[in-house]
Amino acid sequence: MAESRVKKAVRNIKYLLLGQIIACLATFVGRSVFIICLNKEYLGIGGLFNNILSLLSLADLGIGAALNYFLYKPLAEQNESLTAAYMNFYSVAYRIIGVVVIGVGASLIPILPYIIREQTSIPNLSQIYFLYVLNSGVTYFFSYKSAMFIADQNGHVDARNNIYLSVAKTFFQCVVLLLTKDFILYLVVQALTTLAFNIRISVKANRAYPFLKHYRKERITKKQRGDLFHYIKAMLMYKSGMVLITGSDNVLITMLDSLIITGLYSNYALILTALNRISAVVYSALTSGFGNLNVLSEPAHKQTVFSRCFFLNNWITCFCCVCLWCLFQPFITLWAGSDYLLAWPVVFIIVFDFYLRNMNQPVHSFKSAGGLFWKDRYCSIVEATINLVVSIILGRTMGILGILWGTAISMIVTRSWVEPYVVFKYTLGQNGKWYCVEYGKFTVLTAALSFITNRLVMLLPYGNIAAFIGQCLICMIVPNAIMVLLFHRKPEFRYALDLVRKKLRR
Repeated sequence: MAESRVKKAVRNIKYLLLGQIIACLATFVGRSVFIICLNKEYLGIGGLFNNILSLLSLADLGIGAALNYFLYKPLAEQNESLTAAYMNFYSVAYRIIGVVVIGVGASLIPILPYIIREQTSIPNLSQIYFLYVLNSGVTYFFSYKSAMFIADQNGHVDARNNIYLSVAKTFFQCVVLLLTKDFILYLVVQALTTLAFNIRISVKANRAYPFLKHYRKERITKKQRGDLFHYIKAMLMYKSGMVLITGSDNVLITMLDSLIITGLYSNYALILTALNRISAVVYSALTSGFGNLNVLSEPAHKQTVFSRCFFLNNWITCFCCVCLWCLFQPFITLWAGSDYLLAWPVVFIIVFDFYLRNMNQPVHSFKSAGGLFWKDRYCSIVEATINLVVSIILGRTMGILGILWGTAISMIVTRSWVEPYVVFKYTLGQNGKWYCVEYGKFTVLTAALSFITNRLVMLLPYGNIAAFIGQCLICMIVPNAIMVLLFHRKPEFRYALDLVRKKLRR
């Protein structure tokens, strides 16, 4: 069973990574055409409206996470009727959510002038905003079916669908921009392609799991519904905080700094989103395996799996932070021009936020797989409150720098220690002292490697393709070589190396 989990996870990660790499390339091509055809204000509008819609995603009440969690056991036990019963519940819930998102989103149109206080040259803001709302809302009507593939450790099917979606959407949007420079038509294409590919994944789920139609009238019991709503309550509290944290930055930047700065930040956020998507799909593939592991394995084996994942995550996060710190400015200069650069202190806090968020990934995945959101249900609310208060106070005097520091401070004083405590107490059965020690070691190591690598990268000029390739090679070789020297005897490193060797032999 463990071997099956590993094989499925590796297969899913392979396809999901391929999908995200293609999606990232498509996104950068699309953004490049966007920058050529439209001005910085449109970048700011896109970033602002996407953040508002992330706030509206609170409407799903945590049902998405509950969907995956409650499918793990019936799928592992091959209980088709119970699996179908949960899916029938979710189908009704998600149709209601889609209507609510579109309705609530549209009702916010009158407050847009209070968010965008400065004069803008962009016409038809209300229509543009509604198209963003529509694109977000229609996904709820069909996309929930993809959860079947993910929970059943067949996420590669959903990944292939997303590859086709990314390529098709980018192609048609680029054609529209180059021919018409019409932003509204650009958004119409986005909504239509998203809808088409969500219908496609729904059809594929019906074919792959024909028992869903056979048990269409199956319903969960009163007790199962009670357990489900108990979990959703915890997820609602967790997600309320997380949505306020992730969805408020661009709104605050627009209100306390400027729409132009929001546009500049959106380019950096685009790169972070690309990396976070790759990280998310890896942990999405692993979390379904963790869910299966949580049902079928003993605490000692869970501890072994966690330590391996934690070590690999630390390595990847350290490497990514070194690359971001060293390559952010050279890449933006080469890609969009020096006019699109943010100040170095802002770049530092962007990378620091990324570090804090991603170092917590293994803990969060084990918490999700174990259904432990009730245990720390108040944490994200406290974090969001601290984030909002500190961001507003610092943002009034420091602009974007203060707003981003508010996010970092709120993570440090809450989630960075609360989630590990919950996972170690209720899933792994340990006090987690070694976790704190390892976290501290990698924090110091990441800072040291970032400094050393950046000193070497700065020897090469900006704005030159050949120099940028050289900078990328430095970032690839230097931190990884040092980490190999430091960790080559570590059991977790040798385990990962053995997996790679086996894969290469095949």
